[in-house]
Amino acid sequence: MAAKHAIASRASWGARYDNGVGNRPVGSLEKYLHHTVTKQLPRGASVTQERAQMRAVESIGEQRFGAGISYNIGIFPSGRIYEGASVHRISYHSGAGRNTRGVGIVLIGNTDTNKITPEQIASLVWLLQEGVRRGWWGDPAITEAHRDFKQTACPGRYAYAEIDEINALGRGVVIEPAPDKPELPPSKPKPMPSTKRRGPSGQGEEDTRAIQEALNALGYDAGLEDGDYGPRTTAAVKAYQADQNKHGQAGLVVDGDWGPKTQAWFEWVRKLQTELNKWRDIDVRVDGDYGRLTAAAVTTLQGNNGLHPDGVAGPITLAYMREHDSHVPDRP
Repeated sequence: MAAKHAIASRASWGARYDNGVGNRPVGSLEKYLHHTVTKQLPRGASVTQERAQMRAVESIGEQRFGAGISYNIGIFPSGRIYEGASVHRISYHSGAGRNTRGVGIVLIGNTDTNKITPEQIASLVWLLQEGVRRGWWGDPAITEAHRDFKQTACPGRYAYAEIDEINALGRGVVIEPAPDKPELPPSKPKPMPSTKRRGPSGQGEEDTRAIQEALNALGYDAGLEDGDYGPRTTAAVKAYQADQNKHGQAGLVVDGDWGPKTQAWFEWVRKLQTELNKWRDIDVRVDGDYGRLTAAAVTTLQGNNGLHPDGVAGPITLAYMREHDSHVPDRP
């Protein structure tokens, strides 16, 4: 069974400085998303490592403002959540009146150069919903990112790109975190031969580049976008196929071959996502990946309209969508 989310207390990580600078009412707090641009810990980091980083972030806040840690809640790549300044306390994270009327939620690390992890996304969604349950705020969604109101890259391009989907999940489906996973060693690109390898279905260099580009954009590590259909690209295609089967019941053979069936599925998912975005309470990226976020969007549509909420866009769900002017074709 997956472990439940929890917020580790200030005492658990050894907070040494002031707990904010004053009290403020809760109930309708806003939520501002940041990143620290400090050391990037791996997903498999230990609690001891994370506690040390919380103290490092606290020291930075103390040095800058003399008021202890700048943020109210910190989330690591592992998905573990830590209390910074208490939610009912004002801290220095967003400037002007935002420090008083909202909480600073920070991703510990640099999400401008590192992708936000699935564990962090799951924890953010849980936190947004937990805040409603605890009476901290009314809307389970990020109000603004730091860059929305200040000239800055914060909270980083990768985190910023996920905010709409995080908010859609927060307002729709309650999820629980996956168990902690060990950090995998980084893959090392292997020397490529001078002759580009073709894919199993005969993809040439130009087609392979397009496949690699699409997979890398989706977060599947296809390696260099060099037109060489080698082991790394094959592994990325397999990972994509497996995810489509898991979340969308695609029925793809997980063989690493981006052939006609996988291409047809990719194109169909993009059309489905386009149509989903026309429905109330749904805002999902049109990217051809029937992953967890698209499954959550389908579940939202189903739950809002009296359908069985299983997250799979099957015949009944597609028929319902067509009855309401959605132009989504049959599944490939």
